[in-house]
Amino acid sequence: MRIEVDAISYAYDKNKIIDNWSAQIFSGEVTCLTGENGSGKSTFIEILTKVRTSYTGNIFIDGMELKKIHRKELLDKVGIMLQESWVYFDSVINNIKSSSTDDSSKVIKWIEYFELSDVFPFSLTDKIIGIDVDLSGGQKQLLGILRAVYSMTDQKELLIFDEPTNNLDERNTMKFCKMIENLAIDKTILVITHDVTLMDKYTTLKLGRVSHGNSTKQYN
Repeated sequence: MRIEVDAISYAYDKNKIIDNWSAQIFSGEVTCLTGENGSGKSTFIEILTKVRTSYTGNIFIDGMELKKIHRKELLDKVGIMLQESWVYFDSVINNIKSSSTDDSSKVIKWIEYFELSDVFPFSLTDKIIGIDVDLSGGQKQLLGILRAVYSMTDQKELLIFDEPTNNLDERNTMKFCKMIENLAIDKTILVITHDVTLMDKYTTLKLGRVSHGNSTKQYN
């Protein structure tokens, strides 16, 4: 999914949150979106997912104007992982499954594909979280990411992650990076973040600017 943002503006009452912003988000890439609190990151995601529609300018999804795309059709192609991660009093596998009918061996192979087995150094099928084992904040965060990605990968073309590395140490942040790079082979990945590790690694959009590593340029 390719996204082209052409000079959009959005205001709450008379307070302009996004002002004449243009950018491009490419399929097959990981793109970060950053900015100060109140700079319009959440507002842009709400515009992109048609929660908010009273903006000026244009957004094009694969060449089609966003305003002409039915919201249900759009959301069938977009998956969002929010900041909050929760766990059930159940095994790691059952925390990830989309339904009780999912094949556990398929989920295990999927975890192994992303090289995340060592994040949970105990039985993934028998140990009950919160009873047999306790998870760290980083483990809970990665479990939430795994659950979200597992549920989204088949149908979605654009995956949006909201501050996914907040509770992750450097090692697990690198594991997350490898995961999204694998996902980006056939999807568009957008990460809302203040994490310098991610911002140095991937193209990073700000309101009105784009940077990559230590370089920045005006993006209008």
